[in-house]
Amino acid sequence: MTVPIRLDACAKHYGRTQVLEPLDLAIRAGETIVLLGPSG
Repeated sequence: MTVPIRLDACAKHYGRTQVLEPLDLAIRAGETIVLLGPSG
């Protein structure tokens, strides 16, 4: 099956501060995904 959206080891840093640990994510056609964090 084709995966329209795929993230492999996606991470984010602001300077030396890591705000998102490496993340793997696959969103298939027809799926609904919601990401929530402490800031809403």
